[in-house]
Amino acid sequence: MSDLSLTRRRFINILTSPACQKIDFWCGGMHVSGAGFTLVAHALGLGGVRKGKGIGISIEKMEKGAAAAYDQFINAFVVPRRSWARTDAFERLAVVHEAVHALRDIQGRTLTYEGKSFRPRGADRPP
Repeated sequence: MSDLSLTRRRFINILTSPACQKIDFWCGGMHVSGAGFTLVAHALGLGGVRKGKGIGISIEKMEKGAAAAYDQFINAFVVPRRSWARTDAFERLAVVHEAVHALRDIQGRTLTYEGKSFRPRGADRPP
């Protein structure tokens, strides 16, 4: 199994862990829950950066101040190394944080909140 496959498996294990599955909150019309993290984990299992299917993992040098990212333009988690989140609790937390962005991306452009549809402000492509 390749290093990137191991990274993908690690991220899936984090998102489907008992602790992550207990998460359940609403934020601006978006429901963040274990079911949502399972959806992201499933998309990670499909893989494929730039193939239009699933969510990939891209290993890139991070901008100053960023630990990890989710790039909605290529549908990928972006981390600085393949060993990301192997043992470090902060890095595991960053995977969960970025999964919230991935979940938002999966939900599409419009959310319905209190019976009203709206388009939350999205991320802009960096200059």
